[in-house]
Amino acid sequence: ATHDEVTLLTIKRDEEEELLKICRGKVRQRGLPMNVVDAEYQFDRHKLTFFFEAEGRVDFRELVRDLFSMYKTRIWMQQLDKNTSTTSPAIMAPQQSVQMDYGTPIIAPPSEFADSLPIAGGMGDARY
Repeated sequence: ATHDEVTLLTIKRDEEEELLKICRGKVRQRGLPMNVVDAEYQFDRHKLTFFFEAEGRVDFRELVRDLFSMYKTRIWMQQLDKNTSTTSPAIMAPQQSVQMDYGTPIIAPPSEFADSLPIAGGMGDARY
């Protein structure tokens, strides 16, 4: 990473700390039974994710409206499992090993990249 990228990440992390404080204040103001543990901006700032813990389902629609009116970006609320030992996907205990689950890959249909594929049987038939 370049020095500029590291600087941007530091600024982003500082902003996320401020976002976390504001969201926690809004949660207290609305009396919601949840504990917001982390906030994370996508690097392009098109999505803002708040990670929270709660015993059950929480109706946070009004909270999301409040946050959207302030930040004008997509707001995502991610509930964390209280039974795990981690409090946030970004904060892990050093002794734990992390096993990533990448899920099912999304594959573009052939029409998306057909122009870049060589056509067999044509002039200059190249084999890759």
